Amino acid sequence: MAIVVGSPIPADELNLESILTTVQMEWQTRLAVTVFLFYEFFLTLDQEIEHIWVFPLL
Repeated sequence: MAIVVGSPIPADELNLESILTTVQMEWQTRLAVTVFLFYEFFLTLDQEIEHIWVFPLL
């Protein structure tokens, strides 16, 4: 039984596999959301420019 430095919990009781799986899922979810937001932004950018950022000619 090994003790992790700075932790009173033995290394075999930390369940690191579960923690790493959770962290990996969190990063994958963040990446998916970021990609989706950029995709949606660039997909509708031309419509935004056409309807919102058009200035009337004087």
